[in-house]
Amino acid sequence: IKKVLYKLRLKQQYTGVFVQYTDENRKLLQLVEPWVLYGKPSKSMVEDLIRKRGYTRSAVDGKRMALSDNNIIEQALGTKTGIICVEDLVEE
Repeated sequence: IKKVLYKLRLKQQYTGVFVQYTDENRKLLQLVEPWVLYGKPSKSMVEDLIRKRGYTRSAVDGKRMALSDNNIIEQALGTKTGIICVEDLVEE
């Protein structure tokens, strides 16, 4: 069970991750179903999670920074992916 949780990036209690719903991930989720909750999140829930709990690493010094401003998102993801604001992250 611990290996499956680790593979799903659930390394400690009270954490959450987004994973694509593939056949492999579906089988893993079924194995740990008594210990985890899963489902399709709504767009408003994703936006709330990103605004309240979203973090990134600074490119300059590697420190953890809250996604409090669209400028931070644009600096971290804009050049590589074209994501420049929270709304773009929600759509992904």
